[in-house]
Amino acid sequence: MTANGAKKGALTARYAAAGTLAATTLGLLYLSSKLDSFLLHPALMAAALWLCSEALVQVKVATLAQKKGVYRTHWALQTVSFAAFLGGVYVIFTLKEEWGESHFDTTHGQAGLAFIVLTEIQWVLGLSYLCMPRFIATYAIKLHRFVGVLALTSIYASFLTGVYDHMDNVPLQIVLSVLGSAAYLGLVVPL
Repeated sequence: MTANGAKKGALTARYAAAGTLAATTLGLLYLSSKLDSFLLHPALMAAALWLCSEALVQVKVATLAQKKGVYRTHWALQTVSFAAFLGGVYVIFTLKEEWGESHFDTTHGQAGLAFIVLTEIQWVLGLSYLCMPRFIATYAIKLHRFVGVLALTSIYASFLTGVYDHMDNVPLQIVLSVLGSAAYLGLVVPL
């Protein structure tokens, strides 16, 4: 297979993953109106995870000539990812208030909180790369990448501990299996 064919295949796999994720999310939104609004939480969080990961993949596979346009795509994907993440946090925060449960007392919640904090730091560092003098920007982008790895690690940790916490919920496990397959197609196959 040629390099161009491999890139097209990777792009097709990512779009297939995006389509699967979108269809699953829409299905969850429909089901949540019929079953339980809790399903909105993992749907939004999985969307945030996929978008966050896709933003990283976009920058990593871009050539030097493509970087400027890819940075805009990266920023847009990260912005939408963070909006989806905040939506998921809002859903679970509201539900925990209704249920009378405490917030951020599990590993899942603490990893999610770490993601929020790290993402805000990363956003400031990414912005400073664009706005600061070159000698400061060089250090800012290195920190941006490092904090980005920490943020991505925390969102994956939150995702996995959230799955582990709800192993008894069979419909949720089916949904997460589909989302996991979409993530595999979108992330692992292109790399």
